[in-house]
Amino acid sequence: LPIFSLKVLCPKADDGCAWTGQLKEHENHIKICGFQKELCECGNFVVKKEMKTHQLKICVRRQIQCLFCSSCYEYRNAETHLKDCQYVTVSCELCEKEVPRKEMSCHI
Repeated sequence: LPIFSLKVLCPKADDGCAWTGQLKEHENHIKICGFQKELCECGNFVVKKEMKTHQLKICVRRQIQCLFCSSCYEYRNAETHLKDCQYVTVSCELCEKEVPRKEMSCHI
């Protein structure tokens, strides 16, 4: 049909996508368009072309490694982990020396 040969813009043209093509190619483009939004496992919609950066640097579900014990956990759990991590250094209330939490009972 001639209608499928009509030139169309990407629906995300206002967001920056420069793709133009025939209507018959439109559906395939939508599947791969980097300006489409996808649902991240954290529950946020993220522009497809920015998903990798989001998942590595921004997402609360990204994996991070503890600087004290080297275990991995989700960024959103960092506060809880650091509060419980036995390798985090804490200040002794008696002498103010910094001691790993797991050694505090022996230190006192």
